[in-house]
Amino acid sequence: MPGLNRHINNAPDCKKASREEFGQFATSIWDNTPVPNDNNNEQQQQQPPPPLPHPPARADFPDISLEDDFQAAEAVHNDEMHDLPPATPPTEPRPRSLRATVEEVPDEEDKTQKENGSSMWGLFEDEEEWGLAEWLIRNVGQKQTDAFLKLPITQNRTQPTYGSNRSFLKKIDDLPTQGAEWTCDIVTSPGNQLNEEGELMAPEKLELWRRNPVECVKELMSNPTLKDSLKYAPERHFTDKEGKNRAYDEMWTADWWWDTQKKLPIGSTVAPLILSSDKTQLSQFRGDKSAWPVYLTIGNIEKSKRRKPTAHATVLIGYLPVAKLDNFTDETRSVQGYRLFHYCMRRLLSPIITAGKEGVDITCADGFIRHVFPILAAYVADFPEQCLVACCKESYCPKCRVRPNQRGELIQSLMREQERTKLILEHKESGRRVAAFNEEGIRPVYNPFWADLPHTDIFSCFTPDVLHQLHKGVFKDHLVNWCLQMAGPDEIDARFRSMPGYPGLRHFKNGISFVSQWTGREHKEMQRIFAGLLVGAVQPAVLRTAVAAIDFIYYSQLQLQKALGTFHENKDVFIHAMVHYVAAIQSHESPERLHIDYAKEAYRASNKKEYVRQMTVWLGRQEAVARFRAYLDYIAELDLISDGDSALNSDSDDDESEPPHADLTTQPTHSIAVKPAFPHTNVNTLNTRFKATNFIPTLTTFIRRLIPPPALPVLPNLADRFDVYKRITIIHPSNPAAGFPRFVDRLRATPSVPAQGRMKDVPPHFDTILVRVGDDQNQHTKGTSLEGLRVAQLRSIFSLPEHLHGTRLPNRLAYIEWFTPFRAPHADSGLFALTRASRNNGPVAEIILLDAIVSSCHLIPRFGTNYHPARWDSDAVLEECKSFFLNKYLYIQTFFELERHLLL
Repeated sequence: MPGLNRHINNAPDCKKASREEFGQFATSIWDNTPVPNDNNNEQQQQQPPPPLPHPPARADFPDISLEDDFQAAEAVHNDEMHDLPPATPPTEPRPRSLRATVEEVPDEEDKTQKENGSSMWGLFEDEEEWGLAEWLIRNVGQKQTDAFLKLPITQNRTQPTYGSNRSFLKKIDDLPTQGAEWTCDIVTSPGNQLNEEGELMAPEKLELWRRNPVECVKELMSNPTLKDSLKYAPERHFTDKEGKNRAYDEMWTADWWWDTQKKLPIGSTVAPLILSSDKTQLSQFRGDKSAWPVYLTIGNIEKSKRRKPTAHATVLIGYLPVAKLDNFTDETRSVQGYRLFHYCMRRLLSPIITAGKEGVDITCADGFIRHVFPILAAYVADFPEQCLVACCKESYCPKCRVRPNQRGELIQSLMREQERTKLILEHKESGRRVAAFNEEGIRPVYNPFWADLPHTDIFSCFTPDVLHQLHKGVFKDHLVNWCLQMAGPDEIDARFRSMPGYPGLRHFKNGISFVSQWTGREHKEMQRIFAGLLVGAVQPAVLRTAVAAIDFIYYSQLQLQKALGTFHENKDVFIHAMVHYVAAIQSHESPERLHIDYAKEAYRASNKKEYVRQMTVWLGRQEAVARFRAYLDYIAELDLISDGDSALNSDSDDDESEPPHADLTTQPTHSIAVKPAFPHTNVNTLNTRFKATNFIPTLTTFIRRLIPPPALPVLPNLADRFDVYKRITIIHPSNPAAGFPRFVDRLRATPSVPAQGRMKDVPPHFDTILVRVGDDQNQHTKGTSLEGLRVAQLRSIFSLPEHLHGTRLPNRLAYIEWFTPFRAPHADSGLFALTRASRNNGPVAEIILLDAIVSSCHLIPRFGTNYHPARWDSDAVLEECKSFFLNKYLYIQTFFELERHLLL
C-alpha cells in the first residue's frame, strides 16, 4: 500500500518502530511491490474485446456483451494456455527470497502528508478521536452518526475534527490502509425469448462487481498481523516417531502443495488460493434481494486464523450478478445461467492466469520479497454450486464419473479430468456426437472459467461440504428420519426429553418431532447424544450404521478417516460424496466452511437501492478501519518489544508455550472464585441441599489418610462451617488437530434454588467428572485415553476452615460420589458402560484434591428397549437412573481424545 508506506516514512513514531523491527533493512511491509509493466500490459491484452455499442447503463462503467465476448475470450485463452512455464528448473534459479532494503522502497515526499500530520494516528488528532471514529464506523449507521456529531454536547465538549457524517467518512476514505479497488462491469445478456409483439425481449443488463484477486493476495501475505500464521513452504507432519502416519491438518501438510511445488521454478513460493462462493438471500421477510459473493483466502495462513472473521484473513473479491434471465426461454434459461456464471468468474479471475504462469514479487509479512505463484487450490461451495462450477448436472457427482444410479454404493469410479472435459466440450461445440457428454452429465458450457487457470485441476479442488452433505444430508435427512421410522417418534422424543443436562448442550425439552426450523446448529446438537440415545431403541444393525455415520462426521472434521467401510457394511444407500472425503483431505486439508457472511451485514447498512454498490463501499471502509487498527496494534507491540517488555519478549526463560495438543494426560489449569458463593455453610446444609450425605465421616477419613497415626490431627465435627464454591474452571490447552483454541471447562456443584416471585425455580447442577486414580487396574481401558480414570459426580467444592487445614492439609477440596470402573464397551455402540457405585445401599463418597479432576464428562442413560412414556425428567434422571454410557461425542475434542488410541 503506497499510502501507508508514505505515512510510515513521514511519521517519526511509525518510522522509528519500523526501523526497530527490521534494522538496516527497514521498509514498510505493507508496501506492494509494483508488477513490471510488461505483466500489466499482458493482463490488459487478456481482457475481452469491446462489446457492441449501445447506451451505457452507468456512465463510469464499461458495457460488455456476453455473447460476443464468449467466443473472443475463448480464442485468446486457448492461445495462452500453451505458455505454461516449464516443469524443469531454469538454468539460473531465482533466489528463494530477498530482503527488502531501504533503496528498494521509493522514499518520496507527499505534500498531502504534511496536511495530514506526522502523528501515528494519521488524519486523526489523537488516540481518543481515532477510537471514537472506529466505534462509529463499526456500530452506528450514517444517519445516527450525523445526528451524534451535530449534538451540542459532541461539538462543545468532545469537539472532534469531523463535525458531520460527510467529513467523518472523508477521513475514513482517506486512511492509508485502503484495500484493492472495486470496479463494476455492466454485463449484457441478450436472450431468445419473444415478447407479445413477436420481437426479442430487451437484453438484461447485469452488474459484476470485482477487484483484482492478485492484489488481495498481496495484502494478505504482507499483513503484519498474520506474520506468525503464515507458511511459505510445504511440510510433512507425522503422528508417530517412525514417520509412518501422516497428519493432514493444514494446507502446507497436504500432498497438493508438494506436487505443485515440483512444477514451479526453484525458489518459488506457492500461494494456494481458496475460493468460496455462496448465493445468499438478503431480504428476510419480503422481496427477492440476493447477492452472490465470492471470497478468497490463501492456504499459507493457518486454518484457525482463517476461521476468525476478526482476523480478516478472508477477503471478498467479487459480487456475481443474480440474474432472472426472463428474456430466455424455459428450455435455455438453465444453461444460460451456467454460462453467465462462468463468464463472470472468468473476468473475475483473469489476473490469476498471468500471475499463476509467471509469478509476482510480493513483500511478505516477515520482510522478505518472494516470487509468488497464486494458484487455485480449493473451491468451497455447497453441492449445487460444485455442480455449477464443474459444468455437470446435479444428479451427477462433480468429482468423478460414477453413474447416478450408483452413487449410493461404495465403489471406486474414475475421476473427472480437466483436460478430458475440455476436449469433450470442444468436440460437442463443433457439432460432433460425443457419447461421454451425456454419459457424464456435462452441461454445454464451452468456455468454463477454470479452463486456462495454470496448474489447476478444478475437479480435485472441491472440498467436502460438511454442512449440507453430512450434517444435513447424511445425518438429518437420512439417518434421523430412518431411525424415527424404525423406533417411532414418541420413543425418540421421550429419550431426548430425559437427557441429562450439560453446560452448552442443548436440551430438546419437547423432543425433535416438533422442531419447526432446522439449521446446522440443531443438527450438530443432535449428533452429540444421538448414538447413545439409540441403544435399545433400534435393531443392532441400525445402531451400528448410525454409529459409523456419526463417527464419519466427526472424523471428517479431524485429519483422518476410518468409518466409511463400517458405514457401508451396514447400510447400502446414503450419499456418494462421502467416498471422496479421504482423498480430498489428503490432497488439501480437513474441510471447512469458508463462508463469512459479509453480505447480510453490508446489506443492512445500505438504503436497499443500488445496494451492491453501497455494500462494496461499506465493506471497503470496514476493511480500511480494521487494517489501520491492526497497524496501530502492530506498532504498539513493536514499542513494547523495544522497551524490553518481558511479557512480549520471546527469548524470555519464563515464556510458557501451549502444549501441542490437549489430552487427558496433561495437567490443566484449575481455578475457583476468590470469594465463595456459599460462605460459612454448615454441615446440615451440605448434607441436605448439596446431598453430601456422608460429609463428616468422609472428611475424617481423608484427614487421617494424609496425617496417619501416631499423629493426632484436628478432626471435623458438626459445629464446623465451610466456605463452598459454585464451580471449578479448568483451562485445557489448544488442540490443533481439532482446529480449536484452548478449551474452558466449567464444572458445577450448585443446589436447587426455589422460585421467588416472578423468578422460576432453578434445578440443581451436580456435574459428572473424570478423576485420575492412582492404582487403576481396569483391563477394559488399558492402552486408551481413559486408562487411570474413573467417573464421579461432583457434590461440593469447599475449603477447610483455618483450624482444620493448618500447614499439612490442602485448603480447597471436592466431595464426590463414585461410579463403578468402566466396563467393556457396548458391542454395537462402542460406548463404555458404567453404573453408580454403592456400599451398604448408599453412595460411595470420597474427598479428593482439585488437581485430581481431569475434566467434565457427560453420561447418557441406558434407557432400555421401551422407554416411552418417559419415567424421568432431565433434572432427575442422573440421580434415579443406575446405568449409563460415557458420551464420547460431546465435543470434537472429547471424540479426538477418546479415539486417540485408534488414530495414532
